Amino acid sequence: MSTNYKFNNKSEHAFGLSSESGAGFTLIELIVVLVIFMVIIGVVVSIFLSIVKQQTALLSEQEYVNQTSYAIEYMSKALRFAVKDIDGSCLGTSGYVYVLDNSYCFNGAGQTCSGIKFINSLNNNTCEEFVLSSASGGQLQEIKNPGGLATIQNLLSTSFAISQLSFIINGDKALPTASNLDTVQPKVTILLNVLPPNQTGANRFKYNQTTVSNMNYKSQFQVGI
Repeated sequence: MSTNYKFNNKSEHAFGLSSESGAGFTLIELIVVLVIFMVIIGVVVSIFLSIVKQQTALLSEQEYVNQTSYAIEYMSKALRFAVKDIDGSCLGTSGYVYVLDNSYCFNGAGQTCSGIKFINSLNNNTCEEFVLSSASGGQLQEIKNPGGLATIQNLLSTSFAISQLSFIINGDKALPTASNLDTVQPKVTILLNVLPPNQTGANRFKYNQTTVSNMNYKSQFQVGI
């Protein structure tokens, strides 16, 4: 009579491996699989982060375009419909329509200024001013009734950094005013240099420039009127 003996390999059963079926992985194979898996995960995460970064840049650019376009158009429209100061109560001298504010001419006489004062006919002939205020951290502001019960509002989000705001009358940096005695149609050039949110470096600043002609020239900007 023959006796059959069957030995169980506990290590094989512990890992679910069977020497009879030949199934299972060696430690080296497991390490290789793990490394490959980690590489794939790393590539996927890198691609995802790149997409997120690109999307953030696109949103930042869109926000820049929206806000700067609004600010430029808002200032242009108000300056375009400015009217002359009849009694000098706003601009200091009767007949003036634009006055560069000396408080914002930081480089002295004959230089561009970052503040311009005028009377806005679109806002019930309110005395107004557009300025780059250093007191508020370099914000582009609209000031209504400056010198009195002034109301102030920012025209750009505080997330924008502004390195330059300049107003030039009739293309002449040394010309501080425009009045009804001028023989040419008054024009104001606006220069705005802005750094969009989430961007750094001087080369990231974006320049905006536009020139506005006064719409009331024929009716009020003539000698003797």
